[in-house]
Amino acid sequence: MTNRPEYYLKVFTQLSYIAKSCGVCAAVLSPGSRSAAIALPVFRSGLFKSYVINDERSAAYFALGIARFHQKPVLLVCTSGTAVLNYSPAVAEAFNQRLPLIVLSADRPPEWIGIGENQTIFQQDVFKPNIRFSYHIDIESYKEKEDDLKDFLSSAFHSSVYPVPGPVHINLPLREPLYSKVFKLPESVQIKNYNHPEITQSIDIQIFNKINEFQRILIVPGMSGYNLRLRNILEVFTNRYHIPLLADITANLHGIQTVVHHPDFILQNEKNRLQLRPGLLLTFGKYTVSKKVKEFLRQNKPTEHWHIDPYNESADTYQCLTRTIQATPEDFFECILENKLSLSSPSDYLKLWKDFENQYHIEYLQKLDHDDELYLVSYIMQMIPDGSVLHLGNSMPVRLANEYGFYKQPQCKQIQVYSNRGTSGIDGSVSTAFGFSSQSDKQNFLIIGDQSFIYDSNALWNKYLPDNLKIIVISNKGGNIFRRMEGPSAQAEIESYFASYVPVDIYALAKSFHIDYHKLVFDRNDLSVLEKFIKEKERTAILEVIMPDKKASNLF
Repeated sequence: MTNRPEYYLKVFTQLSYIAKSCGVCAAVLSPGSRSAAIALPVFRSGLFKSYVINDERSAAYFALGIARFHQKPVLLVCTSGTAVLNYSPAVAEAFNQRLPLIVLSADRPPEWIGIGENQTIFQQDVFKPNIRFSYHIDIESYKEKEDDLKDFLSSAFHSSVYPVPGPVHINLPLREPLYSKVFKLPESVQIKNYNHPEITQSIDIQIFNKINEFQRILIVPGMSGYNLRLRNILEVFTNRYHIPLLADITANLHGIQTVVHHPDFILQNEKNRLQLRPGLLLTFGKYTVSKKVKEFLRQNKPTEHWHIDPYNESADTYQCLTRTIQATPEDFFECILENKLSLSSPSDYLKLWKDFENQYHIEYLQKLDHDDELYLVSYIMQMIPDGSVLHLGNSMPVRLANEYGFYKQPQCKQIQVYSNRGTSGIDGSVSTAFGFSSQSDKQNFLIIGDQSFIYDSNALWNKYLPDNLKIIVISNKGGNIFRRMEGPSAQAEIESYFASYVPVDIYALAKSFHIDYHKLVFDRNDLSVLEKFIKEKERTAILEVIMPDKKASNLF
């Protein structure tokens, strides 16, 4: 093709305008030669903020954090070969959290695939099935059909938000030469507008009549973004009808009186589980942290389980699903309130849960007396100011935070809590927190274990580090979660295989990336360093908390 570089420049400039029209809020680019044909027009367009991050795995999680903040698509651009594979963990997380990422991967042309060409793998459909849509576009075949190409790209970009938000992959084989000597971008282009239909609500009178049949209603929200309207509606709804809420901390429903705390303690007892079996289970949101809650509902199945979802999708987490209601949870519960139904759910069902909560709070306090990590996490959560954002690393931190759950903490209603619980991997928590914090004007905190922190330490290799993230590293010599699990902790290889501690100097690591470092040797009687670290306004910093060497209490 003659004038191929100029054609690429024109097409990918148009692509930038298409991205903007589809609501793309940022682009995260990783350096590469073949991908430069895509990345440079995006970068030069100035249509949205572009970030250049060297490590593709970290870059993808950084983009995930931006998408989580804005709930809008983020472009990811990388070169061919294993670069695209490094996006896989974040793409899987985005798929499971319904976060819109648009992956643009440069590829070798098909005649170069499978013949030993450098930096070449089979990239087409590489993310399936953990992807909403996957496209392979030979843009040169559209040379005489540019309007068709614009429509195709626009449709592909829109598929990241409709009908269900999530990641899409657009693989783009490119031939050399790639670089245009023309630096002036083509003029802006007209893009076809897509109007997505409104979410269909399936709330009807039959549902209201049916819901009145149940005397024991239990609401179990899964992981959800912070939604003040939903929180306030649920507070009114559950108080009016005396309905218990079994809400993980990642459901972001803090400070509601009907939330049941310490469910993992309550549900350890088989007699309690039998007494607490619900008639109707109402769920919404994504995944649940608590293993005990999942076991309780799988073994003591309700008569019916209704899942409320705006996209009419539902995973049968508790293996008892009987109905999916297509609606937003706030609209569903508000509709019941507006219709002033006389639900028959008796107040003694909520009272039974709350009586158990009070009874087992004593057991929780006893555990708190000898579990230093639980004490530390609960202390941090009491210290962080309302209105801030709390990010939780996977493995131990999210479970410890969930166990504390802002118990009777009044200044917590507007604290936002996030964790990568779509796939629950430890590999991108720091990068995700940085991506989110880079968009936020609030103070952000990350509580993370040393193993997870070191695993994602390339997140610090980033020239866009925000000034509003405080990282608290719980330094407990490796994968401490395994020391708390009944199976792994009983094995002879608990240290050599499971915990797998490899000493790393976190101070030296922080220093090498020019990040402020603080250290605290844990002592319950003197946590002044921690208090000062949380309260002081300063640029992004790391506090390493050295935990004592002693056997941790079981959590699972």
